[in-house]
Amino acid sequence: MGRSMKSTQFIESEEIIYLPRPTSVNAGQARSIWVKQCLNKDSYIASPEYWDLLAKFHPVKTLIENEDGFFILNQEIQNEKGLL
Repeated sequence: MGRSMKSTQFIESEEIIYLPRPTSVNAGQARSIWVKQCLNKDSYIASPEYWDLLAKFHPVKTLIENEDGFFILNQEIQNEKGLL
């Protein structure tokens, strides 16, 4: 497997891709374009509070692109008591 070049967390809920709030407008635009190229779906920015709510009911995934292409890692859903 090649060196990781880009990565971002995302949550997919009913065919909608949510991304965490970016650190800047430019970073958010670049990330949205990249996610669209990789997943062929539009994405939406979730506020920190909404992200936390989504993460209680949907797995947080990580999209990673490296020299070999891109792939997705799944993480467990977390509830208030810990992992489900």
